[in-house]
Amino acid sequence: MKARPPQAPSASPARWLLPLTVAAFAVVQLQQAIPLPSLSLSSSPSTPSPPPASPGWHCLENCRLLPSSTNDGDSFKVSAAGNERIFRLYFADCPETIQRSAGPDRIADQARYFGGIGNDAVISAGQVARAFTSDHLRSTPFTIFTRWERVFDSHRFYAHVSLPTAEGQPTDLAEALVSAGLARIHTTGADHPHGPSERQQHQHLRSLERKAKAAGLGAWHHLSTR
Repeated sequence: MKARPPQAPSASPARWLLPLTVAAFAVVQLQQAIPLPSLSLSSSPSTPSPPPASPGWHCLENCRLLPSSTNDGDSFKVSAAGNERIFRLYFADCPETIQRSAGPDRIADQARYFGGIGNDAVISAGQVARAFTSDHLRSTPFTIFTRWERVFDSHRFYAHVSLPTAEGQPTDLAEALVSAGLARIHTTGADHPHGPSERQQHQHLRSLERKAKAAGLGAWHHLSTR
């Protein structure tokens, strides 16, 4: 009968249980000394919190323009109150910036509004309007007044945008665009939380528009040069 080869003695549980216990204790102590960030699967840092449910106007100060391929003259992405949101101006509707950004009917309608200018002139004016708004919003923090009214049930919200000036008096962005001939008075309006009613603002914008048209500014320039 052949003798069996000697076998290595099996490891006793007591031999590895103590080192594992010590290691686990060390991990617990390390986590207490250096807290690890909690992970949330329900949301990401880029997901904005829901808008406030309280009615009325909300004032968002120290807003800043964020770069986005969708920014144009009247709609833009901003950092406001710790969230990233897209706002759209009350009253002002700027010309489109590219042909594919809107249907041909919309561009044709804008062309008719500015006196029958061509579609290319609409696009050109829209690009100038986008640069105008970007220049104004990038230069300094601005204030937004919104009541979280959605634009056609989208992720955008209507707003009044107030810009500081060197004279210390705030300037409304929609007024600035109309004064420069870079927007038509065509979209939803609203009373301003600091006084003027929707009707008063509309009348004031019409006065600014007449001056811009007479001076051949912005999109009205294409009409004056035909």
